[in-house]
Amino acid sequence: MNNKFEFPDEGIGAEELFKELDSIKSNDLQWKKGRAFSYVYYADPKITDILSRAYTTYFSENALNPSAFPSLRKMEIEVVEMCKSILNAPDHAVGLMTSGGTESILMAVKAAKEFAKRNKHIEKGELIMPVTAHPAFNKACDYFGIKSVIVPVQEDYRVEASEIEKHINDNTILIVASAPSYPQGVVDPLPEIGKIAKKNNVPLHVDACVGGFVLPFVKNKKFPNFDLSVEGVTSISADIHKYGFASKGCSVIIYNNEELRKSQFYVYTDWPGGIYASPSIMGTRPGGAIAVAWTVLQLLGRKGYEELVDVSMKTAEKYQNYISSFDDLEIVSSPDMCVFSFKSTDFDIYELGDEMHELNWLMDRQQSPPALHMSISPIHAEVFDEFKHDFEIAYKKAKKLNLKSVQKNIQIFAAKSLKKILPDNSFKKLQKKALENGKSSTRSAALYGMMGELKGSGSLDEMIVEFLDQMTRKDK
Repeated sequence: MNNKFEFPDEGIGAEELFKELDSIKSNDLQWKKGRAFSYVYYADPKITDILSRAYTTYFSENALNPSAFPSLRKMEIEVVEMCKSILNAPDHAVGLMTSGGTESILMAVKAAKEFAKRNKHIEKGELIMPVTAHPAFNKACDYFGIKSVIVPVQEDYRVEASEIEKHINDNTILIVASAPSYPQGVVDPLPEIGKIAKKNNVPLHVDACVGGFVLPFVKNKKFPNFDLSVEGVTSISADIHKYGFASKGCSVIIYNNEELRKSQFYVYTDWPGGIYASPSIMGTRPGGAIAVAWTVLQLLGRKGYEELVDVSMKTAEKYQNYISSFDDLEIVSSPDMCVFSFKSTDFDIYELGDEMHELNWLMDRQQSPPALHMSISPIHAEVFDEFKHDFEIAYKKAKKLNLKSVQKNIQIFAAKSLKKILPDNSFKKLQKKALENGKSSTRSAALYGMMGELKGSGSLDEMIVEFLDQMTRKDK
């Protein structure tokens, strides 16, 4: 195998390539073994095998032109109709598939912008969102030149409707709420927010990207209604590639207003190559993703999803009860579904995350408050005993004031002190060095601590950009 990352002069044999694929994949997340609590949502290998067949059936097809592949048009329409059913959309509601939650959110914001421009003559729109809303909304605002108005949440991490109403003005083009918010897994009070949105004639988008295929099937619901049956809700996004268990590249956005959906389309008629029209951001739209979405919804049906959700919810409760049995660990807020985070009242929670990572378990790090995050899938029911065994080992190590903890505290103190006395250029060089060191290490507690000290300084963004740059380029 060519290790110089050069374009090969001659093709390489399939057998050798697959050996290399297996080799380079060996250090990836062990999601099939239930070791990952993010990024992959895994139900059952039989389901995955069936969906793999569905994807390869449409491996090369492109849904950019519906008239070229009427089968894809048929399947996409039927996917939207099935999703409308579980999200209680009215008959006149319309929707589209997208490549994921971020694209669905971008489309909701773009549609709101164009709709407001055409109907209210708003040129510089504002979007109101709780601080817990997904950063894809911030991205959309940056992309489309919209002012993001970020409002605080209550102690339970749910936004209060009255807090949103304070910020509505003549330039407000969209209100955002979560079902649930990803960090804490809590559903915002949509009925109250919906009333405010309707009273002020402002569209309301519900981000149900993570909850769209869980919340409709939860037994003994304790959370408020969140879907298109709620008065005032005008659009909703839900990811089929999360708890819908489809392959990556499957999401849906549904509008109860046809004009809003039309507002997300892009058309350019003056190109010499012909009229260009695209219903969403993507030009090429992989047929395999549409085929998989169509297949999985019918493969599982309501009963199948009810069973999988029941397993996920009961398993999440089991993990939460276990974690809560430690005196200095507590679940953040009261989660409404099978995603949640937990924090420590006594020691650095990131150290626990690092120790778990050393034992090949992945949990996302969160901030405000510092916490570890877990998204529970059915596979995690099978590895609970393994998790308990390793968690106790990691917990004991994290509690000790060892050399790693001392070094971390020194780094944080140094970051705080040097920031005050060093010139900007010198301080940035130190940041870059810290990131270079952090990239080669599996431990992140010190890096997160430093970020906590730098937050709000203007240099944190530069630090992250530098990190992304180094992670996505060949080492020098």
